[in-house]
Amino acid sequence: MIKYSFIIPTYNNEKLLRNALFALNHQTPIDRDDYEVIVVDDGSDRDTYEAINNINKKYSMKYVYLERNEMSSRAKARNAGIAKAEGEYIVFIDADIIVKPNFLEEIDRCYRLKKDMIVVGTRILLQEPAEDMAGENGSLFDNDYFKDKGAIPEFREEVFNDLSYNAATMKAPFLYCFTCNLAVPKIWLNKVNGFDEDLKKWGIEDIELIYRMYELGLKIVFNSKNQVVHQFHGIKQGKFVQKNQEEEVDYNSEVFIKKHPQAMGLDNDKLKQLFRSIATRYKSIETPLSSTENCMIINFKEEETLEEIKEVIQQALELETTNIIIYDYVETTDLDIWIQLQDVRGKVVKYYPVSKQTKEIEEVCDNQI
Repeated sequence: MIKYSFIIPTYNNEKLLRNALFALNHQTPIDRDDYEVIVVDDGSDRDTYEAINNINKKYSMKYVYLERNEMSSRAKARNAGIAKAEGEYIVFIDADIIVKPNFLEEIDRCYRLKKDMIVVGTRILLQEPAEDMAGENGSLFDNDYFKDKGAIPEFREEVFNDLSYNAATMKAPFLYCFTCNLAVPKIWLNKVNGFDEDLKKWGIEDIELIYRMYELGLKIVFNSKNQVVHQFHGIKQGKFVQKNQEEEVDYNSEVFIKKHPQAMGLDNDKLKQLFRSIATRYKSIETPLSSTENCMIINFKEEETLEEIKEVIQQALELETTNIIIYDYVETTDLDIWIQLQDVRGKVVKYYPVSKQTKEIEEVCDNQI
């Protein structure tokens, strides 16, 4: 039985897509029979099928072509892929995304802990084009290659360094759920009837989908270890929506507002501004921890103490006033996902993988472990 179905929408970007498909050959240790790839061609006027059909693939691939018309949209294309998917879990990436060899292994690690949840990863952004075949020969996965291409982390890494990598203590974790790196149980996609095809323009159709599932109680977890590579194709990603995309985001924002009035406690204008730049306006929703006063700081430095650390955290969660900050120096255990599945009961529980930290770590505290 197929466990994972990749869904990749594409439109006139066959070169980027080829690299994306080449990279999917390298998934390890996941068996090739455990996943499939569904390419949804959203009406390309170039022969995308011819460009990708001769790729030496080690997995099963389906190609779906949709005629381009006034109803075409990213939401519709992804729904067409969902309809063809046989996997228990749907993995969304874009045609300009290259996944690392352990990508599915990291998603699988999460679903071994809990089946019903949304798994979110991040991106690293190349600042120069990747060569054709870079995904096939494995050269793209070298750190030197990233340096040569001026690779930089996307804005979500900065947000998580501020708020922490624990979705469970955020008010609106769905704001950071993008289909460039996202996994969802198919049963839940069917439960909410997939993407809303009224969002016909560019942007936030993924946020709107996850918002509906989150409101029904589906948990969100951030996997800080699962980072994909975004291929450069002419536009450098910034903290604000590109000028030529503002009108499209505003259109979809209006649809979102009509269907979810007063979402997140914001008025219509503030919601539209938020969707134009989540990177700079997330603090209108979330409140970063301003001080470590009255916090228990836990430094996890030895893997063999994992169960002891978990017990300490669970005991702290029973206390009425204690907030918790966890610094993970090990980063090879399930602590990152486990902490997001706990009942935090309104407490502030911050989790930081130390390798991601860009600010000085608080090493001295009365309540340090």
